[in-house]
Amino acid sequence: MESSSDPSSLITRIESSSDSSSLKHYLMEEFNPRLLSDTYFSHNSHDELFEESALLPLRLLNNVMSTGRIKGETMIYMQIGTIISPLIPISEFFNDITVLEYNDVCIKELEKWKNTHDDAYDWSHTFQFMAELEGKGLSIFPITSEEWKTRQEKIKTSIKRILKCDFTKENLTDPVTLLKVDCIFLGCLLESVCKDQDDYFRSLKKISMWLKPGGHLILLVVLNASFYTIGEHRFHLVNLDEEFIRKALRDIGYMIETIEMVERKSNHEAISYDHLALITAVMQ
Repeated sequence: MESSSDPSSLITRIESSSDSSSLKHYLMEEFNPRLLSDTYFSHNSHDELFEESALLPLRLLNNVMSTGRIKGETMIYMQIGTIISPLIPISEFFNDITVLEYNDVCIKELEKWKNTHDDAYDWSHTFQFMAELEGKGLSIFPITSEEWKTRQEKIKTSIKRILKCDFTKENLTDPVTLLKVDCIFLGCLLESVCKDQDDYFRSLKKISMWLKPGGHLILLVVLNASFYTIGEHRFHLVNLDEEFIRKALRDIGYMIETIEMVERKSNHEAISYDHLALITAVMQ
């Protein structure tokens, strides 16, 4: 029997799996955040997947944050699974971070990492990658091989709360009521949570109610997507394009500041999309 810690071997079995024709949903019990991380965001990942899913977003985010335009005191962080790597370049500019998550399993995993549990997922490789960026003069904040643990602990301290977000409730974080924040980071999450484009627009509008006028949205989104794979399961992604995203942001009340789109180069079968976009927008 193949080990679940080997994501590449599981991916190759997709086509013969009885589940291959049935797309799962992010909120279902089959979702395995550790296997998601191993498949796309770790040294166990296929090289192409690791470059596209982990390293490229870090480069894009580092470039955006290095301008110094996006900063404040409070931010909301929303990311698929338990991925914390985007917090490395972003968290230096915010002291009070609220992490919102839809999936109970993911919340437990995030709490393990924040509380330095023995069984917590190891994200040291992402901090070390940022140290390499600094060594090439490409990172806004230095991280040496000796300092990455300090940086990780600083991020944990900046995370003041990890809350469940439930769109079936009038107050999405009931029983906690959140105040408006200076920044929202939304990383490839709504594509997997929402059923269709209308649902995506409604959800983005609800999330945007937490943003102060003049506050920034940092949106990382995959375009023209259909699915992503975790182990033997394929999970649903809403098909979005640039025109839809631009119109949705404008209709909600944003002014787009920057948009950088990167065409996907690999054809790895684990995920289907054609562009990754990083967008920054200001709430008017």
